[in-house]
Amino acid sequence: MSEQNHLAREHAYAAIADLVVEPTALVEYQSQGRVLVIGHGSILEQVQQFAAPLQVTVLLQEEGNTTAANVIMAGRRGIEIKGHMGHFEVHIEGDAVNASQTLSADLILDTNRLGLLTLEIPPPGYIICQADAEGLAAAEAELQGLIGTFEKPRFFAYDSSICAHSRSGVNGCTRCLDACPAQAISSIEDAIQVDPYLCQGGGVCTSVCPTGAIRYRYPSAVDTLTQMRSLIRAYQESGGEASVLVLCAEADRPQLQDLPANCLQLTLEELASVGFEAWLSALAWGAESVVLFDGGSVPPTVRQALDQQVQMCRQMLTGMGYPAEVLQYCTSLDELGSLTGMPERSNASYAALEDKRTTAYLAIDHLVQQSSAVQAVISLSAASPFGRINVDHASCTLCMACTSVCPATAVTAGNGVPRLNFQQSACVQCGMCARACPEQAISLQAELLTDASARTQNQILNEDQPFCCITCGKAFATRSVIDVILGKLQGHPMFQGERARNRLKMCEDCRVVDMIEDPEGELLQ
Repeated sequence: MSEQNHLAREHAYAAIADLVVEPTALVEYQSQGRVLVIGHGSILEQVQQFAAPLQVTVLLQEEGNTTAANVIMAGRRGIEIKGHMGHFEVHIEGDAVNASQTLSADLILDTNRLGLLTLEIPPPGYIICQADAEGLAAAEAELQGLIGTFEKPRFFAYDSSICAHSRSGVNGCTRCLDACPAQAISSIEDAIQVDPYLCQGGGVCTSVCPTGAIRYRYPSAVDTLTQMRSLIRAYQESGGEASVLVLCAEADRPQLQDLPANCLQLTLEELASVGFEAWLSALAWGAESVVLFDGGSVPPTVRQALDQQVQMCRQMLTGMGYPAEVLQYCTSLDELGSLTGMPERSNASYAALEDKRTTAYLAIDHLVQQSSAVQAVISLSAASPFGRINVDHASCTLCMACTSVCPATAVTAGNGVPRLNFQQSACVQCGMCARACPEQAISLQAELLTDASARTQNQILNEDQPFCCITCGKAFATRSVIDVILGKLQGHPMFQGERARNRLKMCEDCRVVDMIEDPEGELLQ
């Protein structure tokens, strides 16, 4: 059978060899070779001998004075580095003796052992090396290769209209900001902003994004999913059995030379560039198990985000009646020898789609249909992008503040009726509704409804009787809102008179008329 699987795998690889990846825009760097070297005096003589066209300025982290044009003494002053290849800015704090300074450079050579920048993925053009002859010689050779014009793909696309980061000043989802190992993502008012020059294509932002607002662009989600689906289908159609989809980053590919014959390797730009919707789709399309192979290229922050996704995906699988072990995160080839496979089932036929949540629900619904041991409600970990909100009826006044900030329209008003509606399939658990609620009446509950019709059905979270103006009869608030207002103002000196209290029961128009016509002149009562 191993021979048959081997032949089937070769046919599968051939089937995806000619798939065309949609192109994307390019990001351009320009470097003229202006190098800022940061370190101590022991490096000075050698770095000053770096060959042209490198133009070296040395920033020494020690006290002293110098008249050399290309040497700056920083002493113990703080140093802040910003930017990227071709556009670095290095700010040196001032002190009682020295004024602050800002230096510009195309490239930075940092000879501190751990580097001044502590990013897990540093910006292009920032090099850390050992402050010895061998390390500096290797660094010079690398710097010589970083002169000129360079291009890289613009790895991401962003749709602010469905971003769950913020609305009307209310903070929500920060998953992409927390997970980015290059710190290329920042918060700008109600949206995020990705610096294309700092972004190195790690892709974890797209995996953790609950709405698909930020997407991997090269290759796109459709291209990756199409490759995945074609690979699994071609393997099966060629007689292969017990397929294991092994996902790995380009940097880790050399470690996967001797995979078992039933292992289908799919190399990604980065391991985190695909998330749970792709893993579940692979299982729905017929893979017996999915392996995420990390040969050491995944930064700790990204690993933590992937671990959360794996945990959530395993919770889903268990709740749908499948072994959690069909999804594995492996760091060694030895772990591939004892994988758990999916039970016998039919394969899904849906095609690859760009929309993240639609893809996830297609995979979930297919796997649910193929199982006889499905839980109606699957509890998920708190960081999951699926769930419901709970409303405390005693506290909720149906002010509808939550509906104005919900980025996915999961929470909606009742079209003129005092009612709060909720559709669970749309909720991304961003928490904006809970933060916007002035009564703190909303809490989040991460879970997955496995019944598609129940998931998409409108639920009534709270409703109340309308309160009608005591003068004209127009509905202008809910009874609970008026009760809360009357209760809070019961002892207020401006609302001791009966007429003043009755104005609280009037619509805005009748309230103004009553104040003007008040024969007692109780405009403030």
